[in-house]
Amino acid sequence: MKKNMLKNRKKKGFTLIELIAVIAILGILIAVIAPRMTGYTDSAKVSKTKANVKTLVTAIEVYNSTAKDVPVDVDTTVADMIDGEADADTDLDGDTNAIDTLKETAKSISEGDDAIETTTTYENLLDALDEDVTTYGGIKAVL
Repeated sequence: MKKNMLKNRKKKGFTLIELIAVIAILGILIAVIAPRMTGYTDSAKVSKTKANVKTLVTAIEVYNSTAKDVPVDVDTTVADMIDGEADADTDLDGDTNAIDTLKETAKSISEGDDAIETTTTYENLLDALDEDVTTYGGIKAVL
């Protein structure tokens, strides 16, 4: 009778060895994939920051092309741009649409997780667009 009960009893679940094998395989896969994913994250941050910088540089160039007497120079900071100033003492002077675009662009890239510091100068922005700056740490060092 015992033999019949053992034969009729179906095997349910996994053995300890099977579970350990699956966990080991998952651990190996994570160890291989995780470093690659962090590389993509860094690359995405570099791309995003460079795109933000290019957008602001373009807004500066548009403003400078319409500026009457007060262009943005290399020492103008992002904070000055947000405040609508070419420097600490001089207001921006030119096409109001270009000024508004410049102010809004400067404000938007100085907010959020990957914000550009408001003490960053126009010259620093141009340096960040250099082809040799390829890492997020490198861009943050320039900015």
